[in-house]
Amino acid sequence: MSELPRPPANPEALLEQLTEMLRSEATIDPQALEALARWRLGCGDGRGAARWQRWSRQPPSRHDLRATLHELLLRLSQHELAERLGGAEGWPAVLQTLAQHKHEQALSLQRQLIATATPINVALSRQLASLWQQQGQPAASLELLEGMARQAPSAPLCNAIAHLLEQQRQPERAAPWWDRSLQLQTQQPLVLMQRSRNALALGDAPLAFQLAQALLELDPGHAVGLELRVEALERLGARGSLRLALAPLVRQGRERYRLLACQQARWWPPRRRRQHSWRLAYGAVEIGPQPVALAPPRPIPPELLAGCRRVGLVASRDGLELAGALREAAPEGIVWDLASREPLRSQRNLQRLLPKGWQLRPWPRQAPPSQESLDALILAGPPTPEPGSGPCLRWQASRRRWERWP
Repeated sequence: MSELPRPPANPEALLEQLTEMLRSEATIDPQALEALARWRLGCGDGRGAARWQRWSRQPPSRHDLRATLHELLLRLSQHELAERLGGAEGWPAVLQTLAQHKHEQALSLQRQLIATATPINVALSRQLASLWQQQGQPAASLELLEGMARQAPSAPLCNAIAHLLEQQRQPERAAPWWDRSLQLQTQQPLVLMQRSRNALALGDAPLAFQLAQALLELDPGHAVGLELRVEALERLGARGSLRLALAPLVRQGRERYRLLACQQARWWPPRRRRQHSWRLAYGAVEIGPQPVALAPPRPIPPELLAGCRRVGLVASRDGLELAGALREAAPEGIVWDLASREPLRSQRNLQRLLPKGWQLRPWPRQAPPSQESLDALILAGPPTPEPGSGPCLRWQASRRRWERWP
């Protein structure tokens, strides 16, 4: 029996040698498989290296070897060798067909594989999606990624779909994918930033603010997060909150934001002069030196919230409606700050006012994202949502008092 030739040191020559062995039905050289294993290990492909090393000792079937080598050739963009090897099946066949610019055939095969939920590895999927885009077929790339997401959703995959939709100027279709990504992996600063921008593009300033605020909780100095928060508050017309949001940008010496802060200067002095009289109006309620009132006080009588554990505060101006109001409530509970008109100021005031054991959960919508019923819903301003199962309290301006409603 003649001795098998030594495998070449050049990786391209090694791939060509293995291709010819499979095409000619020759005996597979274990040394060539071992050399391929060492090369893949040097490339950082530990899993692939382990497989080729195992096969150098226990040769696989020629079908398995052909399919695996074909996939590797496509991943390495060795389309000419892959075509010579032949026998492509499944996703490698899609990639090979697309590399030959046969778009209709590749798309038809891709749709068949998506319909049958044929699995695809991450590296091959990225290469295929990238090749679709390079050949000017973003819709086919999107179809591929969405099909994969239906099989096995992941945050990176959802992000890729959302990015592609943003590039196609379809923010309304991108939004659910950003949201899905954040459901799968909450602490993603880049995704929070992109979703905040997306919300602004869709005209949803309250949500844009909430997302920018979540980003700044992860990274307080995030430059884009600070800018997005200011833009959202500008669109909301929340001047009291805007004054707070501009402060860190002014300290950074940002000229545009310094000028914007100067424009707000006329709005604040009259309210600053009224702080003392407004504080006196709280009477025996101790609010401390920190909370800042943006309007005349309207504290809620504590007996109206006696025993409550879950309270929703709707359209509050500064959060001070709850000053002293939870003294007779449960020792622990949650306040939902819903659709606040001054979200940043309201959040800061409530964080300082809530009793120990109570949590604050800001939310840009009128109804909290919880299926639990609220014990009390406080309607501090319009718009007025549908009353829930618990009691509703509404401010009656003509009588200057809080009353149950309806």
